[in-house]
Amino acid sequence: MQNITNSIKEKVIAFDGVWKTYDVGQAASLRNVSLTVDQGEFVCLIGPSGCGKSTILKIIAGLEKESTGVVTIPGNVSMVFQFGALFPWFDVLKNVELGLEMQGVRGERLHHEAIKQIELIGLAEHIHKYPRELSGGQRQRVGIARALAVDPSVLLLDEPFAALDPKTTFELHKDILKIWAETGKTIVMVSHLIEEAVSLAGRVILMKDSTIDHVFSIDIIRPRREQMKDYAETVEKIRKEFFR
Repeated sequence: MQNITNSIKEKVIAFDGVWKTYDVGQAASLRNVSLTVDQGEFVCLIGPSGCGKSTILKIIAGLEKESTGVVTIPGNVSMVFQFGALFPWFDVLKNVELGLEMQGVRGERLHHEAIKQIELIGLAEHIHKYPRELSGGQRQRVGIARALAVDPSVLLLDEPFAALDPKTTFELHKDILKIWAETGKTIVMVSHLIEEAVSLAGRVILMKDSTIDHVFSIDIIRPRREQMKDYAETVEKIRKEFFR
């Protein structure tokens, strides 16, 4: 059963005893998952391939439906995919406008909202370029701008930096933290890197065998750096549980 509401103030996402199975006789993709995410929280899901972290993200996005259990999500959720998922025949402006158009936004407001998000992610000078003319990092910024343009209650990030070089990833980490701090959006992210999760999130959820294995609260002052004692200790603590 799935309850969708825009009035949740504290717990914007809640999973209660959620299972996800696809075919009879196959192992469950999710087993008895219970979790909550507070408004304005930055949560990162990590774990080995096939552990169910992406399934959770897809259920929150409405791309998958739970088999049993109760899921409560807000009505307005946006998702940023690993490769930006841009339309190659549209320029930056049109790609950002698409989500707004699907919500029925037209005219001057459509143009104004799209430009505002493009400026926020620092691509104003590239507004009429096509995806093929952009770097990988710029394409991801366009994907983020498109997701934010519809003013979502929750922003979902599906390994958005996995295909980028370290320098671009570092820059986008700063960008996403700035957006999170300035907008107060709730962010749920899937990552395959422990270091990335510790750098960004306030809470890291480790998944194993299709269920939640550990939850770590990350109480480290930002910006977080590898040279910080607390950072290194937290990464090592999570790594031990990851490989246990």
